[in-house]
Amino acid sequence: MKSKIVVLFSFLTLVIACAETLEERAARDAKEFTEKNCPAPITRELTIDSMTFAPQSHTISYYYSLSPRYDISNLDKEKTKELLLTQLKNQTNLIKYKEAGYSFRYIYYELIKPEHRIIDVRFSPQDYNNR
Repeated sequence: MKSKIVVLFSFLTLVIACAETLEERAARDAKEFTEKNCPAPITRELTIDSMTFAPQSHTISYYYSLSPRYDISNLDKEKTKELLLTQLKNQTNLIKYKEAGYSFRYIYYELIKPEHRIIDVRFSPQDYNNR
């Protein structure tokens, strides 16, 4: 009987120790995604460079670079923001983060001038829960 209690206690300790908070999961997911997949071309002109998580603000950020081939003067920033929000609303793989009230940030910058942010938009629950 005593050995069964020890085994059960050990198992419960292991389960509790392995439990991961949503914040820890978001940080791990962002790090693993970046290490395994980035940089990754999306189109000839667009590359996803990284994904990060800021625990203090519960914000998942995606960084994209635009190649010099892309004519930025033709970019409709407002339409792009609307498209990003629509895509965010429809992404089922982010449900846990959306239910927890996380924010999502999308940063687009020029590859040759990374300090020049073309689009930097953050969507909060008020944005993506508004159908």
